[in-house]
Amino acid sequence: MSNNYARPLNDNDLAFNFLTEVLDLQESEADELSQHVMKAERLLEGMKLKSTLESMENRRPLYKSNEKRVNLRRQIFDELINYERLDDDEKIMLGKGGAKPNTPLQTDREAIIVTGLPASGKSSIASKLADFFGAYVIDSDFAKRKIPEFGHEFGASIVHEESSLVTFGLSGYEDEYNIYEFCIAKGYNMIIPKIGGNCSSLREIRDTLIGKEYKVHLVLVSLDRQESCKRALYRYINTKRYVPLGLIFDGYGNEPILAYYRVRDDEKWSSVGKLSTLFLKEKGPEIMYSTQNSPVERLQKRGA
Repeated sequence: MSNNYARPLNDNDLAFNFLTEVLDLQESEADELSQHVMKAERLLEGMKLKSTLESMENRRPLYKSNEKRVNLRRQIFDELINYERLDDDEKIMLGKGGAKPNTPLQTDREAIIVTGLPASGKSSIASKLADFFGAYVIDSDFAKRKIPEFGHEFGASIVHEESSLVTFGLSGYEDEYNIYEFCIAKGYNMIIPKIGGNCSSLREIRDTLIGKEYKVHLVLVSLDRQESCKRALYRYINTKRYVPLGLIFDGYGNEPILAYYRVRDDEKWSSVGKLSTLFLKEKGPEIMYSTQNSPVERLQKRGA
């Protein structure tokens, strides 16, 4: 993972300077938090981040064999399609919580792609939209939380491929079930959270869904990279799961916002919308832009 971002934060000075000069934290707060960032970065550097999908090295003993992994993924798939979504994503685990809405499922063949940086509030917006549209949330993070190795401090990295397989499917594993294709086969509405920093990937998933007779909407959850990094940092302190701050600030950066503007005017979208989550807890999401029949407008009109 270290090759995916350029900014090292693996000593006190580097971490402290980033927190004070880039994230604009007070020195007293940065002095404490920089210790946590430095420790996380050093641990990340020293880990052998071999995927649990292909390697047995980082698998838990009770789920080590390939046969047990296949059974585990099938169990996770079954739970995600049959269990309702929890109010708090952090409580999702094997045997608890799913991707199903808390309202009746709808088969309008509508899909809403929700893009934005990590910790920008995509999950909160996706949850509101899911219940409003009776839609499954197609989010690999849900599958990640059910994989036993996720509980490790950097478990999200080693289970990434396996969670993607359960959520969207992977080449070479066509005989295994995934939620995305399940929803397409049934015509269920879908909410698809993505970082969305790549124009071609956004267009590819949109065009695939249109080919399956879906109406596809695009919603950007807009939050600048400084604030996203702060929220990711505070989330790490609370959950002990670290997303490299350099990856958010330098790697993803402004790309989700730029990609949104680059594809926004494509005629193939059924609608597009942009939300600000800067004051999400205090005021809720603020609509910055929307076209006719956008999900964000429909959500607001219902007072959701």
